[in-house]
Amino acid sequence: MAYDPTHSETRLATSSGNHWGWQLAFGIILLIGGLIALLNPFAASMAATTIAAIVFLFVGIMQIVMAVRDIHGTASRVATGILGALLILFAILLMFDPIGGIISLTLMIGFFFIAMGAARLWIAMRMRERRGWGWLAAAGVITIVLGIATLFFATAGDLALLGLFLAVDLLFAGGAAIAQAMMGRTQG
Repeated sequence: MAYDPTHSETRLATSSGNHWGWQLAFGIILLIGGLIALLNPFAASMAATTIAAIVFLFVGIMQIVMAVRDIHGTASRVATGILGALLILFAILLMFDPIGGIISLTLMIGFFFIAMGAARLWIAMRMRERRGWGWLAAAGVITIVLGIATLFFATAGDLALLGLFLAVDLLFAGGAAIAQAMMGRTQG
């Protein structure tokens, strides 16, 4: 059988549209999470702090295991062990002082939102030839604005701010994913 480049291109073009259902489900989950966080932003802030503490604890333990096993050599063994101990200490501080943790995490999340929004915007610019790219670009801009606002208002001590911004980000990201899924459905 001879190679048919048009068949290959047709298969490639339709394969991206075949997965619109997964993207739609992802968008719906994001929307539901955003609505739940919007209904109780303080609880969303506390949940984010608790999850972060667990993740930092796990990563810190992994760093110490890597240091003990000398995975990267002696020089980085010390640095890896110190980083692991610092991560565990930060996790413990978040667990025992969740209110203080919310404020410090809010600042960290502000920087994360800016980076995540920039990544969304960059991805949207790279897929300008596809329909629906503007939704992703809009979600990226909104996320950057939320990140900047988070940095400015976190020092005011608003304990629900993290949860509120998380809710807004989830709602916009969910809306963008649903819009892209619907575009993929009509193309596929």
